[in-house]
Amino acid sequence: MSYCRRMKVFSIRTQLKSTIVLSFFLCLFPVCIDAQNDTTSSIVSWALQGHAGGLVKIHGEYPENDISTVTEAQMMIKTRGNKPWQAAQNFPSYGLSLVHAQFGNQDILGQAIGFLPMMRYEKWMKKSFFSFRAGLGIAWFNKPYNINENPRNLVIGSSLANISIFSLEWHKVITKHLAIKLGGSFTHCSGAHVAVPNIGANLPAITAGIAYSPVAFTEYGKQRKNFVESKPHGGIGLHFNTGFHEFSGTIRPVDGIRYLVFGTSMYYMRAFNNKVNVSLGFNGYYYQGYRDYIHSQELYGAESNLKNKPYSAIVYAGYEKNFRRVSFFVEAGLNIYDPVLRALNEVWDLPKHGWLHQHTANKIGYRVYLFPQDTWYRRTIQPYLHIAVKTNGGTADFLEFAIGTVIKKRFDSITLQCE
Repeated sequence: MSYCRRMKVFSIRTQLKSTIVLSFFLCLFPVCIDAQNDTTSSIVSWALQGHAGGLVKIHGEYPENDISTVTEAQMMIKTRGNKPWQAAQNFPSYGLSLVHAQFGNQDILGQAIGFLPMMRYEKWMKKSFFSFRAGLGIAWFNKPYNINENPRNLVIGSSLANISIFSLEWHKVITKHLAIKLGGSFTHCSGAHVAVPNIGANLPAITAGIAYSPVAFTEYGKQRKNFVESKPHGGIGLHFNTGFHEFSGTIRPVDGIRYLVFGTSMYYMRAFNNKVNVSLGFNGYYYQGYRDYIHSQELYGAESNLKNKPYSAIVYAGYEKNFRRVSFFVEAGLNIYDPVLRALNEVWDLPKHGWLHQHTANKIGYRVYLFPQDTWYRRTIQPYLHIAVKTNGGTADFLEFAIGTVIKKRFDSITLQCE
């Protein structure tokens, strides 16, 4: 078997493995949520929603495009059980969304269909409410990059890739069982740099939709129950992670080598009222791709000390929204040490050639904890798994998997809240 054929087989196998792992993690999301909900009290609602906007051109070779749209068919489950975490979070909703997207250039960018597990946090008034909705899922793209048939699509390099939607919405009840919603959204599509090209699609949009509930919407905002709330408490977190990608920051060569990334994170986390965790910490990474490039291309010259070059160091602030055992988290970081990335920016035209790409490093993903967050104050350790996309300046760097724990002092004092 030729080298090129072996690399193509390796590429397909790598993408298949990453898709299987990501699919398993996403399927675990509704299972974890449903297992902690009192389903006899839940309300199921359905909605149709559309988003319209324009793709953000983040690279000089970005294809021309017109208005892009995303259409969603949603099934949401409103928590109404007696679990303390549901009352503490003001009875949030969770569910699944089937999506169809078209990217304003059918010849090059094409269309996508996918599914996303969703979390929705709500603030109710009398006959309306505001919500924040977030979902991370998988989509199939019908026009990915193909060296022979579609060489101009440098946005998505594989048929299967991530699709994420974040939406701020205002919902207005128009009848007992119908509500309309208006707002703004942001959709992101990326292969997490597992396969290049992978510039990625970023779609800010306006959104509107209509929702139906068999139970009157006017009953949604009437739920008020006593719940046990722990006082704010802190702990020290540690996790070890690994990830894989093609060489960082590239859009070529296609079907290249997949490199591993290894890392660790240490941070201080502060938990507030079982709802939100904030953190300050440090991420350190070792890039196999950097090591190979340094040696093969003599990036620093023969006389340079290469011992510490393949590493990066990041300080970050994190925000985490709890859904009992499951949480959605984001991290905003400052890349304080990454000598290879800075050197490459001097000789390459990278997708984010500038300060943001060289000096910012962010992360977005899901965590699944072993113990419910509303009982954590009674324990000293809280193990977890997480999956996330790590980025440099908004451009995907690699897909990350981690295992870790938070350690803190146990305490028994609690406060009884009533809403």
